[in-house]
Amino acid sequence: MRVTFLGASNGRNLSKHHDGENKFTPYPHVKKVTSYEHNISNIAELYDTVVEHAALGHCLLKGNLKRPLVEESRAGTTDRAQPTNLLVLDFDGITLPGHNFAP
Repeated sequence: MRVTFLGASNGRNLSKHHDGENKFTPYPHVKKVTSYEHNISNIAELYDTVVEHAALGHCLLKGNLKRPLVEESRAGTTDRAQPTNLLVLDFDGITLPGHNFAP
């Protein structure tokens, strides 16, 4: 499975932040990004790759790009026709008994 991460050319973290009181700071708007593609063969490798890029402030792109990006806009570069093997579920506001997801 191929996965793509994006890193902001200006070094900003591409993540939203929770302040602990139900207030979120949205994802920052950045104009130029660099892409990082990985071929993943198992779930453990996916986990390790996500942790590695999260530490760098990169975001996981749902889908892939038509070509690699180096300090440029990603506008029009997402390959929407290419099938992916990754399902992303975003459960904002969901709590699970016995689990603490606080940063």
